Amino acid sequence: MNREHHRWYSPSLGRDMELLVFGHAGARVLVFPTSQARFYEWEDRGLIEVMADPIEKGWLQVFCVDSVDEESWYARWKWPGDRAWRQMQYDSYLYHEVIPFTQRNPNPFMIVTGASFGAYHAVNFAFRHPHLVGRVLALNGLYDIGDWTAGHHDNHVYFNNWLVVSWYCSRFTG
Repeated sequence: MNREHHRWYSPSLGRDMELLVFGHAGARVLVFPTSQARFYEWEDRGLIEVMADPIEKGWLQVFCVDSVDEESWYARWKWPGDRAWRQMQYDSYLYHEVIPFTQRNPNPFMIVTGASFGAYHAVNFAFRHPHLVGRVLALNGLYDIGDWTAGHHDNHVYFNNWLVVSWYCSRFTG
């Protein structure tokens, strides 16, 4: 199976970021690690091996991204507005750097997935960029970050709290 490791300096985040790519073609799958985990988690836990057949057949190409959880929501020592801002920078990294990188694969279909806090990231990205994402597989995620902000509310917190946004959308979509 094709396996590639990539590392580059991210202007959006102001630091190096890494990711792994598995496969050569197929629907692009953006994989988020669990809470504070790293880009190699899915490989280390055997999930890439479980997906080997569709990856080798060219049905899926998997992009395992790194997170900045310890610099955003899990940085409880930071002011909540700063944590929310770091999450916005992470979204910029994904949108302006990772997505263009994945587009070396011309398949237009994208799936985002993750478990635990990776599920939060998958849903967060999909709701922010529905024009890019065809499917979301979010397993056992936390979507209400209200308890993590110590009562602080601003637009960055609001638009990263998908319990609120999904409630709002459901009120107007039937």
